[in-house]
Amino acid sequence: MADLIGVVARSRFPQEERRAEHAPRVPILDSIKRHPRQMLLAIGVAFGHNTLACIGSIFTMTSAEELGYDYTESLLLQVAGSIAFTVAVPLMARLSDRVGRTPVVILGTLAYGAFFFACFPMVNGHVLALATVAYVLVNVLTAAPQGCIPAFLGEQFPGSTRYSSISATYQTGAALGGGTAATAATALLLAFDGDPIGVGLYSGAAAVVLALCAWGLRETFKVPTAELGSATTADRGAKAAVDAMTG
Repeated sequence: MADLIGVVARSRFPQEERRAEHAPRVPILDSIKRHPRQMLLAIGVAFGHNTLACIGSIFTMTSAEELGYDYTESLLLQVAGSIAFTVAVPLMARLSDRVGRTPVVILGTLAYGAFFFACFPMVNGHVLALATVAYVLVNVLTAAPQGCIPAFLGEQFPGSTRYSSISATYQTGAALGGGTAATAATALLLAFDGDPIGVGLYSGAAAVVLALCAWGLRETFKVPTAELGSATTADRGAKAAVDAMTG
């Protein structure tokens, strides 16, 4: 079913004219040289998002039993959060098609960062209904950037280097953020003697990084496909700096 949905969605996407003679020999190097600003900002977006997603899913899931919930209650919280996330992602993606990628990513991310300070107190109350609301809201807010980021990052680059650029930037950010978030959050929780304020501050910092990097990228929801990845003044300035350093 997922494959069928993917085929239908791709068939409805505007087709770009492909000219093999203009394709760079090493797409990722060409993108670093021509679009260094977008590359760095995209890595920042991926770093912030994967940090928040990891804390909002893996860390909160494993912490429920440690906070006194039994196995069944912990499982119910996870299921409620997963359902909320699954429903919210396409809705957030659809919303970004109407109002723009940037506002959905930034507002959703900042709301997540602010709500996280309230999440742990809600869960610590050991009222299952209140904890369920907390898990649902965390996952809905996590879905805000998740629903937009695949399109948002891909639309920053021209078709000739798009796949290489989004793969390199997203995977780099995911390794830096998601690869360390659970360990860092656990260490902070221990360092603060079980007080979640350290995890909240860590999440807030990641949210600020994500929001600032998203704000620095070009809004693309109304940009024609043929114009995606076109150079801007800032991009040309960054490219000139890279050229100067590389000779």
